[in-house]
Amino acid sequence: MLQILQTGGTLGILVDLNTLDREGIFVDFFGLPASTTFMVAKLALRTGAQVLPVFAPWDKTQKKFLLKIGPALSFEATGEEQEDVRRLTQAFTNVVEDYVRRYPDQWLWIHRRWKTRPAGEPEIY
Repeated sequence: MLQILQTGGTLGILVDLNTLDREGIFVDFFGLPASTTFMVAKLALRTGAQVLPVFAPWDKTQKKFLLKIGPALSFEATGEEQEDVRRLTQAFTNVVEDYVRRYPDQWLWIHRRWKTRPAGEPEIY
C-alpha cells in the first residue's frame, strides 16, 4: 500500500468494517465506540495522500449506481501522530455515517460492526 501511494497510485479501503482491537482504534459511529481501521489515517499522514470518500448508491430513477466522490478530507498534522490518526479516523467515519443516514437501505451490513468492544464494556450482540 505504501509503495502504491509513494508512486502516485490510488488505493480503495473499506472503512466501515469491524476490526480487531489490535488492528483498529475506537471512534464514534452512530453514538457507539466502533473499532475502526487506522490504516487510512496513518497512510495519509505518512505519505501526504489525500483521503477521498467514495460511495456508489443505487439510483432508482436512472436504474444504475452513481459514483459519488466527495471532497478530500481536510486535516492538519500536528506532529502528535496518535491524536492525528484518531482525528482523521473519526473524520472519515463521520462521512460514512452521513452517507449511511442518507441511504440507510443501501448500507450492506453483513457483519457485526460493533463486535470488538473497548476493554471492560459488555458485548452488544
